[in-house]
Amino acid sequence: MAGVTVSPWRKRVNPALTAGKKRPVSLRLRLLAGGGLFVLVALLLVGYALERSFIHATEETLSQRLNVYFYHVLANLEVDTSGKISFNGEINDPQLGIPGSGLYIQAATSTDIWKSPSAMGVELPDVPQLNPGQSEFSVPSGDGHWYQLVNGVVWELNNNAEVPMWVMVLEQRSAADANIASFRHGLFRWLGGTALLLLLTQWLLIRWALQPLSEISDSVAAIEAGDASQLDGSFPQELRPLTENINLLLASEERNRKQYRHDLDALAHGLKTPLAIISASQDDAGSGGSVIQSALNDMQELISRHLEVATLSTRRLHAQRVNIATQVERLSGSLKTIYPHVIIQTQIDPELVFRGDERDLLELLGNLMENACKYGGGKVVVGASVDGSSLQIEVEDNGPGIPAEQVDSIFHR
Repeated sequence: MAGVTVSPWRKRVNPALTAGKKRPVSLRLRLLAGGGLFVLVALLLVGYALERSFIHATEETLSQRLNVYFYHVLANLEVDTSGKISFNGEINDPQLGIPGSGLYIQAATSTDIWKSPSAMGVELPDVPQLNPGQSEFSVPSGDGHWYQLVNGVVWELNNNAEVPMWVMVLEQRSAADANIASFRHGLFRWLGGTALLLLLTQWLLIRWALQPLSEISDSVAAIEAGDASQLDGSFPQELRPLTENINLLLASEERNRKQYRHDLDALAHGLKTPLAIISASQDDAGSGGSVIQSALNDMQELISRHLEVATLSTRRLHAQRVNIATQVERLSGSLKTIYPHVIIQTQIDPELVFRGDERDLLELLGNLMENACKYGGGKVVVGASVDGSSLQIEVEDNGPGIPAEQVDSIFHR
């Protein structure tokens, strides 16, 4: 039994050419990384801008609210000629009446200080002495605890005397910080969800945009497998020059291959005639006939070898799909005329194909089947099967087989 396994062609890369080179990054990964970085930076900037806007709006709201408390207290204060301050109205806001509530008011003259009931037991900062009509709102920084509003006023007495007074309204930062933290948490949650949605959308868009490249890759694989001879499909306008040039290259390669074989066949045919004449006339060459015959044999062997090398070097860029059963039946018919006593059976799936050159398959099968007919016992079985990515062809006969000492030399000419 003789057998041969045909594996798909694989690209061989010289390790010396790839030494020290990094593995190229895929287009999809590059686009995802670039787009993801852009989305991240953009969302961080948007988040920072929104956070700053919210903090600014919070501070503006606090400033306006503290200003309302200032006018409410100012409308109920009284100052006598000695600068003593008294509160004659009612405190409408409960926070101002609850000790330690976080909202406090101080009014001060050069001789007296009045504090809201909420400031009882709370250590407050001194009231800054601003010029009359001057107002100052400040936010806490570092370890500061207060948002504060200070206004400088002049209290006019009944005798037209004027008493400078300063009113300071304070609010603890804890409530505002809690609002800012809650906003920041919600903002990050929404921005995170937006980032995931944008990345998913980007991934889908990239996959959709790169689909034509995947189709080109599949078409090239089909050409290598012999399922197609050109890149077929409707490709985007940007890729049409590439696909058209590849198709032109394939067509040009096919024309050159055929022309090269035609020229070699013509050369061989042209040499055979004069060689035949020389061979026929060698009997008249006297003692030099053996020398001429030896030279003729060398020339014929040289021509055959170069034709074979040239044929092997002009392989197609894309493989053919050759039906194996058809070729086996074709060879069986030819061999039965030479070896009529031999029974040739085939066990091959009619749909099984060989991806390669038809003449290579015929030469391979022809050699194996002819040897089986010549040296076998009158029965030859030809089979073929697919094992993973390999095609296995078996030619079995009932002959004595190959001696063990000759197994290593059967592939030598």
